[in-house]
Amino acid sequence: MLAFSALSEAQAGPWSDHVIAPSTGGALAAADLDGDDDPDLVAGGLWYENLGSGASWLAHPNGLVSADRAVDLDGDGDVDVLGTGLGSGVLYPFSWGENATGNGASMVAHAIAELAAGSLALGSAAADADGDGDLDALVLDSAGQLAWHENTQGTASVWLAHALTALGSLQSLDVGDIDGDGDVDVLTGGASDFSWHENALGDGSSWVPHSIHRASSYHQRSVRATDVDGDGALDALFSTHEGSAAGLYRMGWLRNVGGGSSWVLNVVRAEASAPPSRVPTVIGADLDRDGDTDLVELLGQQTVWYEQAAGAWSRHVPPGLAWNVEAVLDVDLDGDRDLVGRSGDIHWRENLTTVSPYGSDVNPPRSLTLVAGTAAIGQTFTFGLDNPLGTQTSGTRTLLNIATAPDEEFPGGDLLPSWGMAGRGAAGELLLSYSHGNPVAHLAGPDWAGPGTLALIPVAVPADPRLIGLTVYLQGVLVDPSASLGVKFGLTNALRIELGP
Repeated sequence: MLAFSALSEAQAGPWSDHVIAPSTGGALAAADLDGDDDPDLVAGGLWYENLGSGASWLAHPNGLVSADRAVDLDGDGDVDVLGTGLGSGVLYPFSWGENATGNGASMVAHAIAELAAGSLALGSAAADADGDGDLDALVLDSAGQLAWHENTQGTASVWLAHALTALGSLQSLDVGDIDGDGDVDVLTGGASDFSWHENALGDGSSWVPHSIHRASSYHQRSVRATDVDGDGALDALFSTHEGSAAGLYRMGWLRNVGGGSSWVLNVVRAEASAPPSRVPTVIGADLDRDGDTDLVELLGQQTVWYEQAAGAWSRHVPPGLAWNVEAVLDVDLDGDRDLVGRSGDIHWRENLTTVSPYGSDVNPPRSLTLVAGTAAIGQTFTFGLDNPLGTQTSGTRTLLNIATAPDEEFPGGDLLPSWGMAGRGAAGELLLSYSHGNPVAHLAGPDWAGPGTLALIPVAVPADPRLIGLTVYLQGVLVDPSASLGVKFGLTNALRIELGP
């Protein structure tokens, strides 16, 4: 039996690099532009069609000079683009590219508003600023001015401009419900502070700025609205370079306490640095699929990711990865999260993780974990089952199910009433396939001793070379015959494991 390790199911990588196309300007966004249910990419004046599993890509014009968002602006059910259009002279209109055919074959540019002379859209966002059920457009121009444009008809045919803030020298924006009152607020990075702008009446007619964090001088700053600590409130994930000459680079997050009324600074990394041409993008995403938010950034000439566990951060350095990550998504639809970014070319880095939790978070994360063993033949795995919600009694029975195919809704599953851990009658998510021809093994484990304790079940893998490359899917169930705390059957999250040599 292998010695136990500390909850080692939280994995990402190894990684395999794939080049998509030569790099273009502008931000990078991901969305399904052609309606074939896999993610495509938008960058500069092009969109890149994913021809299947990220193996090959085909470039198409997206109608704009530089698009940085991909959303359904006209409400017709397909994905359009938002960014800077082609103007005349020194005028560059804030524009959207209509997906006229619904499959990206014809992208038609429409101007939303003229920007200041010589100015480009530094950043944009789409959100329902006035609460009328359609998407409006926000733009931060390269002069540092921020405005929102009302989609008055809901079809992106008529736009009405509104100033959002008198603050100038802004460099980044994001949107989200910062104060938790059900409407859209705006988060910005400015010349000397980070701020959020409260949509005071919920209809975009009044915006109240609130300073989050100030510093003496910011050379560059970037900010994103992200729930870093998993408490349901949007925090401010940031990267900054402070000082116009040699100064301090900092990356971290500002914790939102009390609906935007108070913010707590948390620095993940700080080091002396010369001012960059732009601060690296920092993205919050559950890269290892363990139910919390991890961070990805560019450190010098090396991309790194920071694994969050119990409020602490562990740094991981994927070998050979030296480009700015701009998106984290499942490019090849294999159930894990890949990286997309640029360094000379547009790349995507395939996540070849051999152990990956999956599910739609209906079942509690970490209710099934791999606590010992590696994904290889001739090894012995040890899995731990838990009901972290405590809705079953000590002595509850445990069962581990192993299948060669997931549910057909992978990486999600089918909801079963009264099979959830959340409480009496709650649905659980069945994540394995029990269809005819798919063998499922059932292994009984020891009784569960209560929340925070793991019922450990060992699984020996034969040293058979024919098993190399086999992918198996595992899900546990806890059975409390008494159901005295409300739950009789409790389904865990699932694990996908690919066996290696």
